[in-house]
Amino acid sequence: MPELAIEKLQKDKKVDPQMSDDEVEQIRTWLAVPDRIIGWKGLPFCESLVADYPYVVDYYLHGGRERLREAVSDVARLLRRDSSVREFDEAETSSEEKTALLEPGEITEHFARLDRVLDTDPHYRYDYSIDSRPPDPMFEPGLVAAKQLRIRDDRWLTFKIYARSAQSLEERPIPLKLTLQFEPDSASDESFKDWLKYGKPFEGDAAVESDLPGGLGTEHLAGRVVMMADEVEEQRFHNRQQIVGPDRSVLAEVRYTLTSLSGPQRTGIRAHGQDESGLLEVESLFDVESQYGTMNYTLKPLAGVVASRALPAITFARHLCAPNILRIAGEYGPFEDQLELTGPGTIVTEDVADVVRDLAIIQGQTSVPVVIPNFQEESYTIEDIKEIRRAALLIERHTVIQEWSAFEIPKFPHVEVVPGTHCYVQAGQYLRLRKITGDVVLGRVQQLVTSATIASVQGDLVRIVPYKENTMYLTMVDRLPEAPAGSVAVLFAEIPDEEESMDPRDSA
Repeated sequence: MPELAIEKLQKDKKVDPQMSDDEVEQIRTWLAVPDRIIGWKGLPFCESLVADYPYVVDYYLHGGRERLREAVSDVARLLRRDSSVREFDEAETSSEEKTALLEPGEITEHFARLDRVLDTDPHYRYDYSIDSRPPDPMFEPGLVAAKQLRIRDDRWLTFKIYARSAQSLEERPIPLKLTLQFEPDSASDESFKDWLKYGKPFEGDAAVESDLPGGLGTEHLAGRVVMMADEVEEQRFHNRQQIVGPDRSVLAEVRYTLTSLSGPQRTGIRAHGQDESGLLEVESLFDVESQYGTMNYTLKPLAGVVASRALPAITFARHLCAPNILRIAGEYGPFEDQLELTGPGTIVTEDVADVVRDLAIIQGQTSVPVVIPNFQEESYTIEDIKEIRRAALLIERHTVIQEWSAFEIPKFPHVEVVPGTHCYVQAGQYLRLRKITGDVVLGRVQQLVTSATIASVQGDLVRIVPYKENTMYLTMVDRLPEAPAGSVAVLFAEIPDEEESMDPRDSA
């Protein structure tokens, strides 16, 4: 059937000029491509296409006569509308008359007619806008180019060029010449080589020449060029990465969502992505020729992130150093591939990792999100960090030991207190971290002093000072002793001289 169609085309006297032998050979070569699939459509199908796309027939078969006739007619109407905008003398026209000269609502039809004039290209369609600032052109389906022009100091005209079909770039190619401008062996040179090999994005200075459709071509335009890998060839996958110590104990594990692609040379593979928290980014570059690869990790800023969400990534980053071992596995299954880590440093310090862990522990005591502060900008002190550490230890039911100094407590009238008495003191307080969680109560803390002296009693105040040592023991408890509203109970008991060595924590 294809040969019959070719034979009829050769004999058809209406085809002008007649098909040449080269054209016939071109058709046969196209047909001979392996696995070529041809769908045959009848004349009614072609006529329906003509009805839907008359400008295509007009462009190819009639030299665009109808398109030109309609365009001339619309342009004439545009010119008549423009001439109706009356001219005025700047010196003789009042400000009120100037502002009323022409309003946007009056030129709706004007713009619609202008759009029809521009929408007659069979290969491309054009969007255009006037803005007070140049909009950033984003990648869109079918968008092949955009051009922006400053038409006034504060006004920008933007044209966007879209391909009407998959054949547009073949029927009407857009020649583009880029002349990259960088020195050999410079950072830009290395970045360009990475794009060629791995498809890693490149950005650099360049001179551009192009023959854009619609008369929007450019010549010797200097600017910046960004080269990306072909998104169509990207492959998305998931994997898990685990860090183990020299004794093979698991120190950290995270899951990654990655994208794999290659550069134009097809000699390297780049996989990049991030963990579930979005904080830890990884990039692996594998050279197919040398069979050598590298992995690079980057940690995003932590301020404002919920600590419990960030903890897995922070723990992983903390242990990402020698002599630990990195193990990699697919989304499921055992860990098989492994890589000995080199370099003593990590991308997050131990102090930062400890604070994030403490904040994640504190999160378990409140429904209020516990976020990582910006410690520098929010004026956190060393004592603030220690307070976070103490709170985490207490929540984990550890006993916190700290020093104490003299303090005063109220004395109730019915209580007899003798100055000089040696005693132990038990008090309670609510655990709060006002800089982190405000007034939220995180728990109840018992304070125990094992060696104290009642220094003085003045009115209703009792002054207590350290005796043999100034150690205080803090522990989390389920409840505190009952006390009047607005106060906290303080219990103290006299220690007889012969029992001064007794530890009240071991007694009832």
